[in-house]
Amino acid sequence: MTNRIKIVPWESDASGDASVEMDRNYMGMNIVSVQTVPGLNGDKATTTPTADYNVVINDEYGEDIMEGELADRSATAGETFYANPPLPVPGILTVIVSGAGDSKTGIVKIVLDRNY
Repeated sequence: MTNRIKIVPWESDASGDASVEMDRNYMGMNIVSVQTVPGLNGDKATTTPTADYNVVINDEYGEDIMEGELADRSATAGETFYANPPLPVPGILTVIVSGAGDSKTGIVKIVLDRNY
């Protein structure tokens, strides 16, 4: 199995929200796992979000393909959701963070595998 790791850094605005469209269409791939890590570049210490912030990964039609599994994330530790079975990517994805606080940062690390 050959995995591709996509790291999506985010920074929230004054409302505590962030929206990052992924740089390409990953259709034909499956999401194997998603890890959320608070802090600047995932350092878990600098500009960390408010506890219980939320992450969704929306398809091009605004549907959360993670079905709420990335809600209430930790402000101090990385947390990983493992997709079993892996989730097919339906097209262009957008990572949306809410409730993080003003000017907070973190990363979303998505592990993808080719859909055979």
